[in-house]
Amino acid sequence: MIRKFVALALILLFSSSAVAGLKEGVAAYHRLDWQTAVAELTPAAELGSPEAAELLGDYYSITNKVVAAKWYLVAARNSGPEKQYEIGVKVDDAAFRESRRRNDDSEALAAKVFLIAAQCFRMAADAGYAPAQNALGMLYESPWKMAPNVKKAVSLYRQAARQGNAEGLQSMGVVYLTGRPGIRKDLFKSYTFFQAALKYAGNREDVLQFSQGLSGQVETQLSSAQKDRAKALVDAWQPGRPLPGLDQPITGSKLPPG
Repeated sequence: MIRKFVALALILLFSSSAVAGLKEGVAAYHRLDWQTAVAELTPAAELGSPEAAELLGDYYSITNKVVAAKWYLVAARNSGPEKQYEIGVKVDDAAFRESRRRNDDSEALAAKVFLIAAQCFRMAADAGYAPAQNALGMLYESPWKMAPNVKKAVSLYRQAARQGNAEGLQSMGVVYLTGRPGIRKDLFKSYTFFQAALKYAGNREDVLQFSQGLSGQVETQLSSAQKDRAKALVDAWQPGRPLPGLDQPITGSKLPPG
């Protein structure tokens, strides 16, 4: 009984100390007192504080991207899906900037950091967060970022698209625009997905411009009847319901001629 009491007292002591350290660390970080910030934030991050871990990631992102990615991963593991995705985007951007240096050391470093980004996206994707599903799918189709896996990529795009995620719908439009191993090029399906992406894009200017541009290119190769049918399908479609191409399995391994 005494041992349990002592253990509980120690836990409470360390917890209160970590909270105090976090507050001081955050304050020091914002006043640019880096030495104090790192000293106070590190223990809090080691105890699982996502805020402390993310700030450490931000601090190290300039001087040591591998250490920064390590702390970002700690932050992601102690956060919910939306934050995991946001951290993944931050890590992915850092890795991309490093890869642009175009030397062997930078490419090797970027490869390590891209894997951390993938882990962050995967945590959120596994929880069903659509933006992370699409982002992870795009990583699987970027061979200069990580080992490519088209089947996983398309599966993730579909999971995001089923939820009405505009980026996932747009990615499916690209899949059918060009074809993939086991998936034939299909301009009708491509156009349908781009129209769905436009419907669910909201105020996302990047999606609106990209999908509108490609949709405009595709529609010149479709008949009026095909375009009308695609638009009618999209008007009637709701997330979670079937849409042409949304549930088609990937078969074979050879990419058919486009």
